[in-house]
Amino acid sequence: GTADVAAPNGTLYFRGKRVLRAVVDSLMARGLGAATDVVVGGSSAGGLAVILHLDYWRSRLPRTATVVGLADSGFFLDWKQNGTSAHSYDEDLRWGFEHMRYDVDCDAGADCAFAEHALARVRTPVFLLQTTYDSWQLQWEIGEKNPVDYAALNAYGRELEDKLRAAGARAGGF
Repeated sequence: GTADVAAPNGTLYFRGKRVLRAVVDSLMARGLGAATDVVVGGSSAGGLAVILHLDYWRSRLPRTATVVGLADSGFFLDWKQNGTSAHSYDEDLRWGFEHMRYDVDCDAGADCAFAEHALARVRTPVFLLQTTYDSWQLQWEIGEKNPVDYAALNAYGRELEDKLRAAGARAGGF
């Protein structure tokens, strides 16, 4: 599937799903189909992509292969739901999820652009590696402030840890 989106100066063409399938096809042609143990990994946006595409990888590999995911720093909070964010990118992630057609099995309106919501739908085991205070996420989720609002920072950290634990438990993650 593709998603072509009209833009002010032309059309945006999203072909990531085609690229993913071509990469998997190429790796299968080079022997990936004979693998016994496969770890699909990524960091930051790539960590979120692991979550969103892990079941696709699982579906392409032999049933006898052990397949797991390693999602490093891909657990972005759906922070705007708290109404406290001055710099939120949640609408961008939702827009991307709507237009880029990811592989996670997600019902309409389930907000699977965020790992905290998508993980419950991932059937393949995934290891979540996430720092509590990722500088990029802090900048875009609670905004840069000087002086630092330590109460807000600690509240954010507690929420991230709680949601990470809950999502991992629901998904059977480790």
